[in-house]
Amino acid sequence: ATHLASYSKSDMTLLKLNSAPKPEWNVHFSGWDRSGADATMAVAIHHPNVDEKSISFEYDPTEVTSYLGTAVPGDSTHVRVVDWDKGTTEPGSSGSPLFDQNHRVIGQLHGGGAACGNDDSDYYGRIFTSWEGGGTPATSLKSHLDSAGTGDLFVDTI
Repeated sequence: ATHLASYSKSDMTLLKLNSAPKPEWNVHFSGWDRSGADATMAVAIHHPNVDEKSISFEYDPTEVTSYLGTAVPGDSTHVRVVDWDKGTTEPGSSGSPLFDQNHRVIGQLHGGGAACGNDDSDYYGRIFTSWEGGGTPATSLKSHLDSAGTGDLFVDTI
């Protein structure tokens, strides 16, 4: 893969595959939403401690906040999952996507205290924040995910 962009405030890194996946793998690329709207519910798909795939569910709305913060909206760089309703994340899940109710990625796991045995929060760097990022192609998603300049707020799974 080739590094395209990174933005530390939202813990974002974007990579581009150097070759396309084989057609027989039936790969689907996740859609995304940069609108900044809170999700009415959320799902995380991740590999805790590089273990087999896990899926966690949050049936309550997410919150916009700061990393490790509880004030809403804080500095607005992160999406907070207050506590998972079914499942959890653990160390090793960092970077995994957070999907909204429309099955679109709204953030990537930065960190938090969630783990088996507790109801601590998780914090996801917002696609909304990373979209403009630091204002350059090397620090934002915009020029890579909307190179045609459509201005779309979301893209569905491809």
